[in-house]
Amino acid sequence: MLESELDLGLQHSGYRLSHFQIYNWGTFSDHVVTLDFQGENTLLTGANGSGKTTLVDALLTLLVPREYRTYNLSSGQDGKDGRTEESYVLGAYSTTKGESDYAANKEYLRDKNCHSILLGQFDNDNAEFPLTLMQIRYFTLNGTMQKLFVICEGSLSLQDMAERNVAFDATPGWKKRMTAAFTSTCKLYFFDTFKAYSIEFATRFGFRDREKALRIFSQTVGMKDLSNLNEFIRTRMLVEMDMIGEFNSTLANFETLMGTKKLIEKEEEQIRQLKAIETEAQDFLHLDTKLASLGIEKHTLPFWEGLRADQFLQKEIVRLENQKDLVADRLSENKRESEAIRETIEEVHRTLSSDKRVEREEELKRQREWLTSKLALARANRNNYKTVVDMLHLPLSENSADFTENRFQSDHLLEKITNKLMNIEDDQTDQVQQLGACNRERENVQSQLDAIGNRESNIPLEYLLCREQLCKDLQLKESDVPFLGELVQLRQDCLSFETGANAALHTLALTLLVQPYQEQIIATYLWNNALELHLDVMVIEGTKALPVDEDEKHQLKLVDDEEQVFFEDTNAPNRLDLMLEVKPSCTFAPFIKDLLGREVPYYSCDNLSHVLESPASFSERGLFHKETLLCKGATKKGEELHILGWDVSEKRERIRSRLVQLDDLKKETESVLEDLRKQKKHLEAQKAAILRLQEFKEFSEIDTASVETQIDVLDNQLFALRSEMDDLSSLKQQLRQSEVARDRLVSEQEELYRSQGANQQERKDAEREKKTYADQLANLDLAQYMDQIEKISARYKLPATFESLIQIKKTRNELLAKLDSQIEEISAKRDQSKKKTENLMDHFVRPNAKMTQTYPTWIGDVSDLRPDIEALDMFLAMLDKLEREDLPKYKERFANLRSRQMKSDIINFNTALRQWERHIKENIVELNDSLSSIIYQIHPETKIKLTAERVKDSQIRQFNSMLSAAIPDAGSRIQGNEKAEEIANQHFFEAVKTLLETLKTDDQFCKKVLDVRRWFVFAVEEYDSKTEKQVRYYQDSAGISGGQKAKLAYTILAAAIAHQFDVFDISNVSRSFRFVIVDEAFSKSDDENSRYAMDLFKKMDLQLMVVTPKDKVNLVEPYINSVQITVCNDGCHSFVHSLTKEKLREQLGR
Repeated sequence: MLESELDLGLQHSGYRLSHFQIYNWGTFSDHVVTLDFQGENTLLTGANGSGKTTLVDALLTLLVPREYRTYNLSSGQDGKDGRTEESYVLGAYSTTKGESDYAANKEYLRDKNCHSILLGQFDNDNAEFPLTLMQIRYFTLNGTMQKLFVICEGSLSLQDMAERNVAFDATPGWKKRMTAAFTSTCKLYFFDTFKAYSIEFATRFGFRDREKALRIFSQTVGMKDLSNLNEFIRTRMLVEMDMIGEFNSTLANFETLMGTKKLIEKEEEQIRQLKAIETEAQDFLHLDTKLASLGIEKHTLPFWEGLRADQFLQKEIVRLENQKDLVADRLSENKRESEAIRETIEEVHRTLSSDKRVEREEELKRQREWLTSKLALARANRNNYKTVVDMLHLPLSENSADFTENRFQSDHLLEKITNKLMNIEDDQTDQVQQLGACNRERENVQSQLDAIGNRESNIPLEYLLCREQLCKDLQLKESDVPFLGELVQLRQDCLSFETGANAALHTLALTLLVQPYQEQIIATYLWNNALELHLDVMVIEGTKALPVDEDEKHQLKLVDDEEQVFFEDTNAPNRLDLMLEVKPSCTFAPFIKDLLGREVPYYSCDNLSHVLESPASFSERGLFHKETLLCKGATKKGEELHILGWDVSEKRERIRSRLVQLDDLKKETESVLEDLRKQKKHLEAQKAAILRLQEFKEFSEIDTASVETQIDVLDNQLFALRSEMDDLSSLKQQLRQSEVARDRLVSEQEELYRSQGANQQERKDAEREKKTYADQLANLDLAQYMDQIEKISARYKLPATFESLIQIKKTRNELLAKLDSQIEEISAKRDQSKKKTENLMDHFVRPNAKMTQTYPTWIGDVSDLRPDIEALDMFLAMLDKLEREDLPKYKERFANLRSRQMKSDIINFNTALRQWERHIKENIVELNDSLSSIIYQIHPETKIKLTAERVKDSQIRQFNSMLSAAIPDAGSRIQGNEKAEEIANQHFFEAVKTLLETLKTDDQFCKKVLDVRRWFVFAVEEYDSKTEKQVRYYQDSAGISGGQKAKLAYTILAAAIAHQFDVFDISNVSRSFRFVIVDEAFSKSDDENSRYAMDLFKKMDLQLMVVTPKDKVNLVEPYINSVQITVCNDGCHSFVHSLTKEKLREQLGR
């Protein structure tokens, strides 16, 4: 770096921090801490947690506004440990959490009766007086922290305040006492806000831009990572503008607009629903009116009936009176005619009764009638007889001999059929018993198959499940823990003893065999768990098997030893253990054979006496005997209880084959039974026919021929007699005619009497009916109903006159039924319409969750309404108000907000973004102007400058595209064309909606695109200071070392400080601000570039407070004049020890 570039003509010019004092700040408690800088560079160091960051945060609090200040920056925590001004004032030093606490609790050194003071005095050799800044924090009685800001034109310290008895207190008169105490030495200014305070000291310190200067001061402290050059320039060198706040303001106005739009949508939805209510209610009212009209007609109908009945009955009574007279006249005439006919008939009877031939004719007629009846009975009997003999294949009897022969044959047939029936019944009994046995055997075989199931062995399912659970819990293989019965089975030539062998070995076969290494874990399992069945476990020992030759021939010898008979010869072939074979693949075979030889001393026996005589024996039938124990193996379900054998597949197939055989036998037996049933039915029918045949006792019962002969004889006699009686035919004809005339007159007379009685009754009924109707109409003003009666008559086209009262009542009933039907139909429709209307009302008054979520104020709008048809007027009134007042008002408001407020907001939003964009470009120009005064490299002499190019980012391009689409076109307004203007406004609204909702819903996208600094990609161009040709180009720190990154960053930072502090302005150099806090970021670069940074700040004549750990003291020692060492031995009380440069060198051994 060339000296001339930074030779400003003055040394130690500008405002420099002379001393800094704190009282009650953080862990520096109850004493005044003074850091004496004397305007020179100083080093702040100390162990972690000793208070370095506390002091740095105190200096930041003194100079930097809260919005640019983040506590604990120097520790790299970025404020994440919850430090605040209040926690510093109260002296928070630890965080604890008790067992019953839900959240962590801070521990404090002080309570709210304390106060805290920060004081910094800045000297300037070229100024008339020093400038002292002081901040005081204290608490009111209600616990609220208050702040007081003081600027003093002159020298001031906490010791001076104590000496003059004006140490701070919160009384109202302290300011006056303070001013009076220092009125001769300095001038005091008091401020209630940091902004007013900072404006004042920023002016005195000569900042170009107060906010930018204080921001760069704060960022210098927080600068840690210099690895990303682009991000360093973007976040550290460029001012951040609150575009999120601008966006939120625009969004708030847009949401107001959307709220109005939502109101419009709500009003339109309410109008739509109310219209539906109105339409349905109109249908209801129409039906209600029609129902009322039908009710009036129904009420009028009795009066119509009474009027018409009265008119009819008046005429009817007159008609009946006339009819009565006519009947009486005809009845008198009938009596006269009847008397004359009676006399004629009596005369003819007297003449005929004197002739004997007439009496003979009557006798013959009676005989013929009796023979005719007899012939009909004989014919019926003969037909029944023929049916029976045809069934029995016998001839129809034509004479008594044939009849007798058929009787004889029927007796013989009856005996034969009876014998056949007895044989069939015996056969049926046998077949039924055979079918029952077949079914029972099939059930038994099926139970065997079901018991085997899908198992590979005969071990019962409950034992297999028990083992499965045990192996699962102990993580064992089931094959490693077999049951004895799975490894042993009878030889094929010994299967006849299967039931007995299974009974004898039942307990042993269900014993679980385990190996010695499994014994402990299985015993532990059995100790800790309850089982649902009895389980025996046997540990497999290393016993060798007995040397048994299975091919050796054995003999059995019965020995009588005094009182006991037993089997001798342990190598007998009928010994049970020799009938067994062990599974070939079994690794436990020797042990099992030895076990069987020891535990199964049973011999097979073929009779009961041998079983009882032997101390250990068994039989094919399942009986086994051991000492005093006699047991019988279960055989009810056959093989179901067999447990021996490792492979049941052959047994399963054998059982299935037997099932098929039993099914075939069952079908064959059922077929035989069906044939026997049919034979029996046929024979029983023949037997019944024989019994019916034997009911005919004599041939005469079926003899029709003799009866027919007798009838022929009588017919011949009648014919001959009637031939002799031709002279009496005229008298008989006269008699018949007279009798017909008599019968006609009698019938007529009876009819006239009936008519006379009916007429009398009809007249009584008519008079009674007339009186009834007359009584009904007597108390009514019929005139008032006449109009309605005429309307009913005209509407339903009723006749004016009727033929009968029944016709009137029928018409009345038909019309009443019609009215009732219409009333029922209309009433149902009305009720349905009412229900539908009230349902619509209920839906309107109590909207669903989706509707209330969409329109939260809906419930309040309808709180006075009730879903009742009686409240229809209130709904219609609301509809009228919405249509005439509310909806037009909201639409007008929406149009105004959209066309004025929203357009203005979007224009302002865009303007703010473009303004930030211009500021960025201006900042780059300002930084480059400052960078032009700094030499970056000496050989060759180079300088650097910043470049900013538009970033090629799809999201940022998308945002700018949406923003451009949302900006209203000033020339788009179409005068006089409201429709086109509305379309343009709607397009604008949709564009704004798309833009703002995209920003609102995607927080990352919003933060990115609204940070205009991210619209650019920044780089550094190093150029020859003489030729101005580019030497190197640095972008995104690619291809450069960590030290180069730090060097570039410090150069740019120095330029920014120089610009904001106005270091390079000769006219302002004497009053410029020169104090800078440099944190340990430079320690991450190499020593050469770290010294470059220190030299650069030195050449710029800046006062540095370097914060660094002790291991970097050697690096900064040449550039400092004092050291401030923080100490905190107890974790809650910090102190500062100050060393001069000489003392530091002594400690460093120089």
